[in-house]
Amino acid sequence: MVRSNGTEVVRGAAAVAARAFPFTRIAQVSLPALINGAIGIVTAADGKPVTLVGFTVTGAKITAIDLIDNPRSIAEADLAVSDPAWSRSW
Repeated sequence: MVRSNGTEVVRGAAAVAARAFPFTRIAQVSLPALINGAIGIVTAADGKPVTLVGFTVTGAKITAIDLIDNPRSIAEADLAVSDPAWSRSW
């Protein structure tokens, strides 16, 4: 399941894959991060986050993916990027 900005829901492996990863084409960097306390990835371009991808993991499987690409929601998110070279400068 993929939720986009908390509203849109896409289900099924093929549909999830098609919706979840097109943003990676515009990202210059993808970094592991904690997003609102959940494991995830921050993608950035021109030094600013473009998309936040949060994963819900149950057992050993990803059971949900939350995409956040709304600039306001990105700014309000609690981010902890695991790469020390990056900071919360955006």
